[in-house]
Amino acid sequence: GGAGPTPPPLYFKVKPRHHVPSWPPSLVEPEPSLIPAFPWEPRPPVVTRRRSGAPGGGAADPRSPPAGSEAAKRARWLVYHAVWASLGTVSVRLKGRPWGNVRSVADGVGANSTGLPVLYLPTPDPTAADIEADARATLSLSEASLRERVTPAGLLCGGRDPEDPTCARLHLSGTLRRLSDAGEVARAEESLGARHPFAPWLAQGGAHTGGDYFTIELESLVFFDNYGGPAELSVEDYLAAPSPGV
Repeated sequence: GGAGPTPPPLYFKVKPRHHVPSWPPSLVEPEPSLIPAFPWEPRPPVVTRRRSGAPGGGAADPRSPPAGSEAAKRARWLVYHAVWASLGTVSVRLKGRPWGNVRSVADGVGANSTGLPVLYLPTPDPTAADIEADARATLSLSEASLRERVTPAGLLCGGRDPEDPTCARLHLSGTLRRLSDAGEVARAEESLGARHPFAPWLAQGGAHTGGDYFTIELESLVFFDNYGGPAELSVEDYLAAPSPGV
């Protein structure tokens, strides 16, 4: 298996199929209780939410994002619920140019959330070669990727465009650290196994090609969740925020 190069002429020759969702979204929509709960979380109560985010009645949905005024909690909530991220590295194959790769991630289960996602890199993966040469990396996550924020009409981010400033985006920058401690590897396998039940190899030592588990040694972050530029959020405050899984 594995990927192969696609020549640009072939790429541009293919006719795309477009999916245009219905618009505009309804002003009142059911909570994500209509979406099957993740295996590690209880099903939330059935309530309704207005587009503004204010409850329409009943108990609050534990999977809804924290208030925009709580940047640290909202950023941690995004990472906790994310199951994939874009991983940016300095490319060996592209001779030093930037390279982005989509990788499955997990930020613990329940109280084990740390805000520092774990991921698995197969040895043949281009990103594995990049990290071996230069461990600097950025993990980029978007609220638009979360299934909790998909409306019944199929709209992303609760009916907002992914580039809307109120559709949160987080960029975690630092260096990727290979997990070598048996306890850390076991926790990574447990976390990835819980979050990715249809990829059982992530909980069983990884791919048949060989590879390693990693986490990020966080040095800086940029968090967008509202108008007016990035939120005032330090690495220290981000890491000190309570686990969203509690």
